[in-house]
Amino acid sequence: MQDNHQLVKVIETCSVSMVRRVAAMLDLDTQSFSNGDVLPRGWHFFMLAGETRKSSLRQDGFPGLGVPIPDLGLPRLLLGGRTVSYQDNIVISSEVERTSFVKNITEKTSSSGPMAIATIQHELRPVSFSAAAIIETQTYILLSGNNAQSKPPLTTSEIRNHKSEIQKQFVPDETILFQYSAL
Repeated sequence: MQDNHQLVKVIETCSVSMVRRVAAMLDLDTQSFSNGDVLPRGWHFFMLAGETRKSSLRQDGFPGLGVPIPDLGLPRLLLGGRTVSYQDNIVISSEVERTSFVKNITEKTSSSGPMAIATIQHELRPVSFSAAAIIETQTYILLSGNNAQSKPPLTTSEIRNHKSEIQKQFVPDETILFQYSAL
């Protein structure tokens, strides 16, 4: 079903303090990032965070997808994937407009019961630009509370045996998971 929900627009600063927090999380020299530098690719995630009040959190505690989606009665939420398209750069200290919207919601029935696929699009546009510099599309899978037929998680050896075109191994520890969640 095509979804015609509201656009959410937020303007914020791509602040050097947030960039330095990401650098610290990655164990990089925080002082090597200054106002006027180009934001490294992939570091825009902190500008996608919603400002969801506690009373508006999903039942599972997830702070939302950046935009309101209808309650489909599907309490389990999984990230299905995300794609990022870089059209231009964002400069640290620039004002950035984030436009977020539900691009699509498709409701289905699987062997495990009802489910939905929600596609959320975020566009980051420096206010001095006419077009988006970064477009991120996130796909979420919403499932019913019944997970009795769920597959067991992949084992470490199964993950290692998976081949892809581009590979870089990064094993997060508890500290980095906490820092990423806090950012």
